[in-house]
Amino acid sequence: MHRSVLAAAPLLVLGTIAVSSLHAAENTSALDRTFTPTFSLKHQRADAPPVDVPIPKITGEVYELRDQVDLMARAVAGQAQLAATGIDGRWSVAMCLAAQRSVDTRAEVRF
Repeated sequence: MHRSVLAAAPLLVLGTIAVSSLHAAENTSALDRTFTPTFSLKHQRADAPPVDVPIPKITGEVYELRDQVDLMARAVAGQAQLAATGIDGRWSVAMCLAAQRSVDTRAEVRF
């Protein structure tokens, strides 16, 4: 599978959104469920050529799940704290639901 994403990074200035830079990401793994993912990330400012952004750690669903299980095991053993609380999770779900309502209604949604 080959996926590419191109996103404009917004710059918020007194309620006005202007594009200040572009980001391009590429991932060529089978739904990220592989121990050998390939990926890249580039950053480009309006007045400069694209620049590779170093990614110091291998990422992908397999690695992220392994990190989450490891963190949970260490937290249960009292050796680490969880990265997020249940309150953080509730807020994240509320934000995603509000975003979907905004898409569905094509209107601003506050939460």
